[in-house]
Amino acid sequence: MGLITILNGNAVKAFSHIARAHAGKPEDPEIMVWLALGYSIVGQFEAGRSLINRCVKVDPINPMNDAVTGWNLFFGGKFDLALDPLFAAHSLSPESGMNQFWKALVLVYNDREGEAYDFICKSVLEPGNDAWTWLTLFLQYTIRKDSDKLASLLTLEFIKSINIDLQNSYHVATFYSYLGEKEKSLEYLENAVNMGFINYPLLAEHDRLLTNIRGEARFKKLIERVKHEWETFEV
Repeated sequence: MGLITILNGNAVKAFSHIARAHAGKPEDPEIMVWLALGYSIVGQFEAGRSLINRCVKVDPINPMNDAVTGWNLFFGGKFDLALDPLFAAHSLSPESGMNQFWKALVLVYNDREGEAYDFICKSVLEPGNDAWTWLTLFLQYTIRKDSDKLASLLTLEFIKSINIDLQNSYHVATFYSYLGEKEKSLEYLENAVNMGFINYPLLAEHDRLLTNIRGEARFKKLIERVKHEWETFEV
């Protein structure tokens, strides 16, 4: 029910379902990973970190341990510390589109855009065939500010994959902000927030790709709502 509810656009309610699943089966590592990711996305980093530590003890060879550790650090604004676990996750499964995206993304957030671009060129074939590879190519074209390539990528299928996923909407919002396309950035950021992306510290302060839109009145109004929902969220 939790995973279905995420796809229906209500992440906070979804995490409530996953928390109930965890309460019923507290030693299940798969449930821990999902719940840790959920807490990280909504800005409850310590709760997420506590679950990750338990997961590592229960299932130390779980292939998701490095990835979820990196996500927790990334969504906590600790981009430098997220490098090692996200690189380790990629090394474990280098063919994974998800791990390719996260390796490239964390390079960008550590001011290593050139490395990220070269890595994507070597690892991801155009035009891509799923949401992760499309998102990675979107990042590649964003780094080079290639508007023609970006336009060709925005098929109806890709746009749908962005709109139904709070993480994808958030990432695309940051990319458009980086490009200086403020209206598009705010549109996707509002969509992410509407689906439950209420990570106030990340949006208000830590995410450097959002610098271009933080002064906008539309952003300030949105961030007030995010702050309230983040402060009233119950772990």
